[in-house]
Amino acid sequence: MKKIIFFIFLRFFFNLSASESTFPISDENKDLYSKVYDEAQYVLQKNHFNNEFSFKKSDVVKKFINQIDNQRLIFTQNELNSYSIKPLFNSADEVNLAFMLFNYFKERSLGLIDHQIETIKLIESEEDLISNDFVYKNRENLERFKSYSQIKTYQQKLIKSEFISVYLKENDIEKAKKKILKRLDNRKKSLNRITNDE
Repeated sequence: MKKIIFFIFLRFFFNLSASESTFPISDENKDLYSKVYDEAQYVLQKNHFNNEFSFKKSDVVKKFINQIDNQRLIFTQNELNSYSIKPLFNSADEVNLAFMLFNYFKERSLGLIDHQIETIKLIESEEDLISNDFVYKNRENLERFKSYSQIKTYQQKLIKSEFISVYLKENDIEKAKKKILKRLDNRKKSLNRITNDE
């Protein structure tokens, strides 16, 4: 039941927030979202959605993180574990955690795009592309990285792989750089436009 309540609540307050919200949210909004959450919980309990059903909050938090970071490119394993055991005493704590996780995901994603931009800017010639690295592009079923430095290293390999694909078509380092940098800039713009319901 906690899972159902948590996701109904998340969907509701994300829909309420059409503008970009950054953590921490105002006390007024915290109060509003907490009341909505409590109301959803009350309605579900009154309508017997909780019959003989229990769900650990740690599992709900892990599920939420795995949904927003399904490729396992943002949160490390330690961060996943840490957030899932964070004590949540009331609905306001759950509201705060949901916003914090969402905004953490967004901010780290932007930071990693900046890291990729710097990686591309350093490419001067074909020699800079020589590597024996293999990149798994679909990481949904792989283990999470153990550290942020591992995530950054993976992001470097990923963007170099993307650059090589473009370079093979363009056959010109500067044209390929321009194309990839434009893509990365568009990704940043898309992330900055993202609303909480998205």
